[in-house]
Amino acid sequence: MTIPQPPISLRRLGSFSDHAGGATAVAWAPGGVTLATGDGRGVHLWDVIQGAKLNDFFGPMDSITDLAWSPDGITLAASSGRTVWLWGKGSGGVARIEATEWVVSIAWSPDGRFIAYGGGGGEVDAIYVVDATTSAPVTTLRGIDAPITALAWSPDGQMIAAAAHDGAVRCWTPASADPFVRLPGHDEAAWCLSWSPNSRMLVTGGLDGKCSVWDVAARVELRELLGHMGWVYAVAWSPDGRFIASGSGDPQGIDRSLRLWDPLQSVEVANIDPAHLDVIHAIDWSPDSHRLATASADERVTIWQIDG
Repeated sequence: MTIPQPPISLRRLGSFSDHAGGATAVAWAPGGVTLATGDGRGVHLWDVIQGAKLNDFFGPMDSITDLAWSPDGITLAASSGRTVWLWGKGSGGVARIEATEWVVSIAWSPDGRFIAYGGGGGEVDAIYVVDATTSAPVTTLRGIDAPITALAWSPDGQMIAAAAHDGAVRCWTPASADPFVRLPGHDEAAWCLSWSPNSRMLVTGGLDGKCSVWDVAARVELRELLGHMGWVYAVAWSPDGRFIASGSGDPQGIDRSLRLWDPLQSVEVANIDPAHLDVIHAIDWSPDSHRLATASADERVTIWQIDG
């Protein structure tokens, strides 16, 4: 006998506004209480439970392109222009890593020892891995033919994946200089990606409006998640592995939706359209997989509850 499962739905819990120039990045801290958001001025910290702002970090920076908490939740990394900023939570301490190219994406190694960052647009498109404590260079990952749009460290720490403007997705081992996997990716720029919790699969989103789920070891596309009518700017696999979230946008405003997918069945299980009044730039799951945060060019970061 098959027991009917309750329908899945997305419920808006509230929004944090006041993101000048649009909310560009979002990162949930371990513990699920503190949320970091980025915009054209700097970084903001919020208490999600109380719905209150905790702090602002401003400085001589460009628009924030990415945010990432260290696995222990003590240090927040933010990329802006040609700099990676590091703030110590509660200590007020700040450090910076200077890059030679524009940095668009950053990722911590799961053990917290290293930081990877990348971007491009200069003479060399590469991913740089540095010591998280000393900022000393550890290795440089090359073999990229176009500027990087996003990167992610696998949860098991064994691989780094990057999406690029040429539509391809590449994977390296942290110790290798050249990629050992090149996935054909998307017909237009591959813009975002996220690992499955078991590190075996990747989901990617692109400007072709498609989300793809890949078996990395087999180098094959397992399934396509089709439904977005606009560019897919953000994807995120839930920590419990149940869902993939994706967000989109386009200049004409045709699709500004937030969608939930069952990654095994390749079906859409929830859809809010429009979820925002402008492009969705970033998505992050709470550590318990019960909530989502979306950052949008409409200057808001919205918190969503997953019901069902």
